[in-house]
Amino acid sequence: MGRNIDIVYALDATGSMGGCMANVKNNLNKINAEIYNQLTDDAGNSQIDLLRVKFVIFRDYKSEGSAAITESPFFERPDDDKLMQAYINAVDAYGGGDGPENGLEAMYYAMKSDFNSLNGRKDRQVIILITDNDAHELGDRAACAGYPSEMVDFDGLKGLWSGSDQSVSFGEKSKRMLIFAPAGTKYEEFAKACARVQFIETD
Repeated sequence: MGRNIDIVYALDATGSMGGCMANVKNNLNKINAEIYNQLTDDAGNSQIDLLRVKFVIFRDYKSEGSAAITESPFFERPDDDKLMQAYINAVDAYGGGDGPENGLEAMYYAMKSDFNSLNGRKDRQVIILITDNDAHELGDRAACAGYPSEMVDFDGLKGLWSGSDQSVSFGEKSKRMLIFAPAGTKYEEFAKACARVQFIETD
């Protein structure tokens, strides 16, 4: 029996992220293929039963309202590679404006994804968040159109990741998170407070 790997990319798609979005679009299949190849032995036998990829695209509720965060379905690799590439190619970097964005809300939606964890700790549920700015405090945009009424606060977000909130479907031992963000941000604070989260500082 192999393993199921789910990857959720939470991507800042505000105007300043144009260059980064271009890199994601150009290298997405290469990145996913490399993950697949790393788990394939010399005889060509894959250790992966299923590799799925999903996107959570975020901007700012103040400027974008209910369109501030959008989610894709899970795409199965390699069967859905063309659909996946078409989806991300259609994402343009725009908006934002005031600096911090609604990235913590995007992290919440990423955590609430319908992860596959049937094989326990053999599986992997990975969230990769990429941004070039800080995040608004959870709830700061609550008065804006489209802001989710069920949104948690910062402690609630940590509770989701820690497993104290049972409404998530990732495994305690199989979850991982990589955060690419500037230092001194709420993302770094989250990473320092939570296990199985790696923070990578960006400029």
